[in-house]
Amino acid sequence: MKVIKQKVELLNNLFYEQMVQNVVSASNQCWKTGCLFDGTLAEGEKIIKSRIKVGHESLIEHASLTMKFTTNRAITHEIVRHRLASYTQASTRYQNYTKEAWGGLTMIQPHWVTGNICGEWSEEKYDSVVEQEGTTPTSLWLWGRLTDEWEYKIMAENDMVPDDMRGILPNDLATTLVMTANMRQWRHFFKLRALSTTGRAHPQIVEIATMAMNLAYNYAPCFFEDLKDKWDE
Repeated sequence: MKVIKQKVELLNNLFYEQMVQNVVSASNQCWKTGCLFDGTLAEGEKIIKSRIKVGHESLIEHASLTMKFTTNRAITHEIVRHRLASYTQASTRYQNYTKEAWGGLTMIQPHWVTGNICGEWSEEKYDSVVEQEGTTPTSLWLWGRLTDEWEYKIMAENDMVPDDMRGILPNDLATTLVMTANMRQWRHFFKLRALSTTGRAHPQIVEIATMAMNLAYNYAPCFFEDLKDKWDE
């Protein structure tokens, strides 16, 4: 078994300058039909921030970002509830985890685990940890996931297919999810999942949504500057 931490990657996207030009050109249609924006980047950013400030966010739907999340399956269940986006996720129906390089399952380290337990785990390594530290919530979690892996391998050895074996896979199983959404939807996602504007979000989704928000801000700052300011307060 292997344990890793969750992460986010920004995939290839339209250049920031082109996104700004597209959004401001769309904005111009409201007042000057057919007038495409040909000003400077700074001028375009100022216009976009002013539109966001007055709540005219439909304009920023003309720009989008694509990100790849590596997290557990429980968190992806929350992410895909954001409907105005496109998703592609690793399939447990077709992926046989016994054929991974380390021959087993990969889990995401829970947010409540103190210390770093990332790396490959065997029963021998687990036994040495329990011998030193005793039974703890962390050691119980590790044992449970090692048991999940053992069951999965036994089923595979009995010629069962991933389609049927997936029923025993835990929510902490690592998975990848590619999400594409326009800037308005990303703002909505960050408000709910990073800033918890509608109530306490789960700590693990707060962590990964904050990673995504920082990536989005660094790549396309004018679309997220006000949200980043709230987070930094």
